[in-house]
Amino acid sequence: MELNYKTFSLENGIRIIYLPKSDSNISCLSTFINVGSVNETGNLHGASHFLEHILFKGTKLRPELSQISKELDSVGAYFNAYTDKDLTSFIVKLNSDYLEKGVEIISDMLLNSVFEEKNFELEKRVVVEEINKNLDNPEQQTIENLYKIIFKDHPLEYSIGSDETHILNYKRAEIIQYFKHYYTSNNIVLAISSNLDIDAIKSILNKSFFVEYLPGTIEHIEYPINPQQQPRFIIKHKELEQVHLAIGFPIESRYSDDRYTLDIIKILLAGNMSSRLFIDLRERHGLSYNVSISVDYYVDRGCFYIQTSFDKDSLFIKNFSKIKDSEHLKNVLSNRDNILEFGPGGLPIIFENIKKLKRDLVSVEELDKVKGFLKGNLILSTEDSHTLTDHFGKQVLHQSNPVTGSCPAEGSDCPVEGFDYLINQYDKIMPKDILEISNKYFNYNTLNVSVLGDYDPEDIRFFIKDYCENYL
Repeated sequence: MELNYKTFSLENGIRIIYLPKSDSNISCLSTFINVGSVNETGNLHGASHFLEHILFKGTKLRPELSQISKELDSVGAYFNAYTDKDLTSFIVKLNSDYLEKGVEIISDMLLNSVFEEKNFELEKRVVVEEINKNLDNPEQQTIENLYKIIFKDHPLEYSIGSDETHILNYKRAEIIQYFKHYYTSNNIVLAISSNLDIDAIKSILNKSFFVEYLPGTIEHIEYPINPQQQPRFIIKHKELEQVHLAIGFPIESRYSDDRYTLDIIKILLAGNMSSRLFIDLRERHGLSYNVSISVDYYVDRGCFYIQTSFDKDSLFIKNFSKIKDSEHLKNVLSNRDNILEFGPGGLPIIFENIKKLKRDLVSVEELDKVKGFLKGNLILSTEDSHTLTDHFGKQVLHQSNPVTGSCPAEGSDCPVEGFDYLINQYDKIMPKDILEISNKYFNYNTLNVSVLGDYDPEDIRFFIKDYCENYL
């Protein structure tokens, strides 16, 4: 299954990873810039995401507002972009006959964008509307709020999109300066999946990316990590039919070998329709339609979090209608047997599953099922060219740890972590590793809870302290 990828650099220093894919006449280019919301300070919060938008709005060669999208639409291309905490990516996927055109347009955006004043001001309003849309999304807000507490006093706590006040006060000159500082040759990676051979790819790239970018002198800024000593809560009251919940724990960075075991735990708990939480919350108790887990890794830290939602009366116990008043609720919540009598709600079920991971060895049979799922998904992902370029492009972008200078994979030449490598790492995981990593990370003092719904914050704090302090 391993892809015969090739890595090389252009004369101007841009790094390339080429992924041959001969089974279709489709090519995909993913362009990565090593800049995201963690790089922003002061008045420039949200600048990386704003740049992702404004670069589509006109270049010296394509000055008209919609010219870039019209040209890509004319060849039936899929094109998109996204901003993350630590990167920005532009994607174009199209018939390989038009790859040269797609590459040239992306190059034009990176080299020749004009930041025309009128379009600059118009795009501010577009970005504000995107932010407002996210504010109306309770799932999104629950996770945004979780990040504020789990990464407290670190740039990761800030929203990628920022807020209306910052966006509307951007100065064109400041955004251009930010662009010039980060969009440099040593900060760009191109990942290409194509049926075209490597010589054709090199020829296409050299035609469009021949310009000598000014090399950047970007250094990683180390932020002090203050270990979390007590649980943190962020509880936002909003009258909704559901209560939205995110439970998270800080973990080590993308360069820690713990991530392979955490990937296994993710699938074990909520990675598919036969996972523990899916069966417990949905099939056994009928409390939730969906539950998911994300494991987000960054340069110096990461987070593991569970996200779900329930009927607004089912956070603590299932039969909430039997509760007489707040005092009665506290009496019920103070005794684990009482909770079982009334029917456990979403929070107790999640905490019981976490405790089980810390207490009991996973069976070999269940672990093998999870490994089989991960392997199968990795194989399926090779069908999609964008999945390939996204995975491997990020590997090249982040392959060397800026803090230690070390590489995440074996070998002195910093190889990327291909799918066969990942499968080999997953195969090494044993039941005792699940137990060890669960006890390392999933603890009361490092617990972070974000709730959005019609609940009294004191009731939530009371329950979690009483239920979890001597249990997790």
